Amino acid sequence: MKTTPAALVLCVAIMTGCAASKPATTDRAESGPQTSKTMVIEVAPFKADCHGMMPMKCLIVDGDYFYSDIQGFEFIKGYRYKLEIQRIQQYTTDNVPADASLYHYRLIRVLEKTKVKK
Repeated sequence: MKTTPAALVLCVAIMTGCAASKPATTDRAESGPQTSKTMVIEVAPFKADCHGMMPMKCLIVDGDYFYSDIQGFEFIKGYRYKLEIQRIQQYTTDNVPADASLYHYRLIRVLEKTKVKK
């Protein structure tokens, strides 16, 4: 089989174009390692009605609605908590989905758990 120079150039161009294309992006932060911050927060002894993409129940953290989950934390109504958590940036402001937070939260430890009198 005889290969013409034009066919060879075409094959090289196609292969180069494929190799030079940017790999498929993920939804996660791509600007190097994920950034994280250790935080201490206070969680109220009740959840409140709130609205994200749809009506839901939110934790009250430091007096404000908290729309995210905290991985490893199991909320029990009637207890006030002081938690040490890790906040991990999982998206950039350019690729965060409309219904997601920039951050993922993970429980490090429960510092205090206090039963609230009714």
